[in-house]
Amino acid sequence: MSAFRSPIIVAPLLTCCVITVSACNGGVQPITRSITPSIGSLYAVRGTVDGFNQACVTPNPTPAAPNPQTWWAGIDPQTRQSKVAVGYEFWSNSNPSCGTSRHDVYRGVASYDLASLAALSTPSTPIQSLITSAKIQLIIGAGTPAAVALGSCVPNFGGVASVDQLRPGYTVLTGLTDVPVVPPVVGVPEFPAGANSTSLTGVAVPGTSGRLTTSVGGLGQTIVVVDVKDLLTGALTRGDATFGIMLVGTAETLLTSAGDPQVDCRTLVTVGTLEVQHV
Repeated sequence: MSAFRSPIIVAPLLTCCVITVSACNGGVQPITRSITPSIGSLYAVRGTVDGFNQACVTPNPTPAAPNPQTWWAGIDPQTRQSKVAVGYEFWSNSNPSCGTSRHDVYRGVASYDLASLAALSTPSTPIQSLITSAKIQLIIGAGTPAAVALGSCVPNFGGVASVDQLRPGYTVLTGLTDVPVVPPVVGVPEFPAGANSTSLTGVAVPGTSGRLTTSVGGLGQTIVVVDVKDLLTGALTRGDATFGIMLVGTAETLLTSAGDPQVDCRTLVTVGTLEVQHV
């Protein structure tokens, strides 16, 4: 008879112990919230195909001069909706006596709406005081070129040099947007202002450096997780409506060459959701 009673007595005791341990270790479990970004790509064109020299444009230029919008339109729609372009393309006219060149630079931008987080604040407890973790994952596309003599094209990160915090209030336009270059003499693109720049230069894969943690993804991709907790809490404290990041390219200083180089270091990057944990 006792052999049958023993399990009936022990089972409730085990259940009680589990509840007690959970309460002792636990308290409140963190809540995870995901915010999907609005993403876009920016590019600026510097240089010329020498349109004033008829010998350079009929039937040249050689090879055909780059057309960023045609390149972007040739990418499948799903990729265009989920990735941003970062890096550069350098083109030079190989036709004799046509020593002209083009240096096109690309940046990716992403913006996260903070309304859902701000709504969690109370007069006595702002949400930023409850955040325990905030991260964004970047997936840098496979097939990025190896290092080249002209400019910089890193094997692990392709044309991506750094992750910057985007200035508050910047409106991200979807697709590929042409950025003006002013003043024309200097040829500096009017990219949006950034702050709190985090460089990818010298970061090991896999490895951790500062706010960056890298790992090897499938199909040759590189995964970068960016810790943005301090930047996000700062944005919420200021009352910013959005939090944004900007991916800056590796070769933005104007390149020139008297030779015949053609370098394409445009890298496609997936910018993930903003993953926020709070108690």
